Amino acid sequence: EELRIYGYNNVEDSTSKRYGVASGNIEVDRSQETVAELLTGSGYNEIMLNSISQSSYYSGAKEVTILNPLNADLNVLRSNLLYGALEVVERNQNHQRPDLKLYEFGRSYEKKNKDHDEAGQYYERQLLGITLSGKLEEESWQGDGGNASYYALKGAVMQIFNRLGIGKPGVEEQDDSGHSLQGQSMTILKKRVAVLGAVRKSVLKKFGIKSPVYYAEINWDQVQALLNVNKIRHKELARFPEVRRDLALLIDKATRYESLRAVAVKTEKKILKAVNIFDVYEGDKIGEGKKSYALSFTFQDDSKTLTDKEVDDVIESLKRAYISEFGAEIR
Repeated sequence: EELRIYGYNNVEDSTSKRYGVASGNIEVDRSQETVAELLTGSGYNEIMLNSISQSSYYSGAKEVTILNPLNADLNVLRSNLLYGALEVVERNQNHQRPDLKLYEFGRSYEKKNKDHDEAGQYYERQLLGITLSGKLEEESWQGDGGNASYYALKGAVMQIFNRLGIGKPGVEEQDDSGHSLQGQSMTILKKRVAVLGAVRKSVLKKFGIKSPVYYAEINWDQVQALLNVNKIRHKELARFPEVRRDLALLIDKATRYESLRAVAVKTEKKILKAVNIFDVYEGDKIGEGKKSYALSFTFQDDSKTLTDKEVDDVIESLKRAYISEFGAEIR
């Protein structure tokens, strides 16, 4: 009270001190900031939502219930970031703002066992949620901006993986359709890092959303674990030229590009630098249950210029591997 009357500004500070606040994990903050800048630069808006959610959104199996909620509707901790994002989509569409590109870093909470509420019996995960709806870009004389799609969402996720340098070992995709999403999951080095797809119409109906919504959820804890495994390495620029060869394969419709790429890397580990798919064809002309893939292969030797014979020998080995593994027909 005496200081208040005397005036805090009149109290002289006899020493010069500086205080700093250090984050618990600087690397986590840096990677999160990197991805936030990437998404913001791509036209996304960051959202920050409440961790308290409505129990009616969830199945009730493993949600963490609040013992004394201030609101009867907000009575559980969220176990994902999807439903909060859908609330944002609903509100914006009701205010004639249907074109949305959103992302959120946040935590989710779940019980380890649905029958126990003891301390220490909970999972807490750091997640990154990405939401797309409406047009991807503003309309202009150059085009209508394009509609949100699964492939636009997948491109954003892969862009994040490549920016962080964790996509190099290869991303495996599996069909993974759950209660809320119809899509796929992504795995890197046997770690399930993301799930993405179209939000089911039955879920959208509960929120009164009529337009399609696409959503991806990245397990940020798994991403951090992969960052510790994959270290960035530097090397001098190659002194010898690259050589490219193309192959057209007629294969079963169920065969995935990732499987073809894995066989190529397994077959030639020394001079094969890159595998890419640049054309896919499906139609009556190639038979039922079949599709045609056009693949490009890039070869390079760090110690010498490759000869045509060396490259041709590798291409023949790849042909034999594809015929043996997939029953492919070389076109």
